[in-house]
Amino acid sequence: MRTCSLIAFLCVAPLSAEIVDRLAVTVASAVVTLEDVRTQVRVAALIDGQPLKLEPATLREAAERLVDQTIIRREMVLADYTPPEPAAASSLLAELKKTRFQGSDLLYRASLEAYRVSEPDLVAQLQWQVTLLRFIDSRFRPGIQVTPEDVLNYYQQKFIPDWRATSTAPPPPAGQVRNRIELLLEQQQLDASVERWLNQARTQTVIRFREEAFR
Repeated sequence: MRTCSLIAFLCVAPLSAEIVDRLAVTVASAVVTLEDVRTQVRVAALIDGQPLKLEPATLREAAERLVDQTIIRREMVLADYTPPEPAAASSLLAELKKTRFQGSDLLYRASLEAYRVSEPDLVAQLQWQVTLLRFIDSRFRPGIQVTPEDVLNYYQQKFIPDWRATSTAPPPPAGQVRNRIELLLEQQQLDASVERWLNQARTQTVIRFREEAFR
């Protein structure tokens, strides 16, 4: 977020349509600028190895993600959550360089330039990914419970039909894939819990999109 720099800019410049366009979304008292949104799109495209698309629909989708991030960051502050050390992002960056750029610093730097992404912005996004996953784990995972009945139902109603649709071999016994199914069901419950919480938090937060910023 670049709230401070935006406020400083507004203090020294006259209000105009150009400046209004710089403001993409307000989330309660927090500000998301159009540049924040564009950076989110650029960094995500670089990490995923996808073509860069700065179309209105893509920008709007990124803005929605930033709204969720803003709400989660606020919850982290309220919960006095301590984020992980920067070394976590360094490990992710090293892995990204290895898998996406074959360990070549030349390819890595060329990609940063092609996507117009600064290394600090990339590192900040990687740090956020680690922070988010660990916060979700600590905040929501304690309430997740997968019973043996849940596993058996999934095995019979989902796993076996899917297996038979793609393989002529006999499906493995339930005990052999139990751990895999448990992890899958835990993740589904975790995703559902986070989604419910975010939806509720959104209804309790004043969110205003500046539609002209996405045209």
